[in-house]
Amino acid sequence: HTTKNASNDILPDRLNCSVWITNLPEDITYAELLESVGSRGRIFCSFINSPDGIKFHTAAAKVVFFKPGPAQRLRDEAAHPGFYVRGHRTRITLNRIKSGEVQV
Repeated sequence: HTTKNASNDILPDRLNCSVWITNLPEDITYAELLESVGSRGRIFCSFINSPDGIKFHTAAAKVVFFKPGPAQRLRDEAAHPGFYVRGHRTRITLNRIKSGEVQV
């Protein structure tokens, strides 16, 4: 991905508002996703990738916060003590398609 097709590659990681969450329950809903992560800060947008049943047996999601702080807090929480959704310990990383702070 490049800046040309939506990613802001020159954006420093500390300013990235976009996270990638893996190992979510296969049938997670948007309401459940937003309820589980939304207490950390306002969410600009999200997208859930359903499992394909072949290579991926759990869901994954992109979540973009309005500001980078909530994304960092969620990543820190996932590292220790762990971020769980319905008993699934998730893995949270910065999304490779970076998103900067959203001005409203």
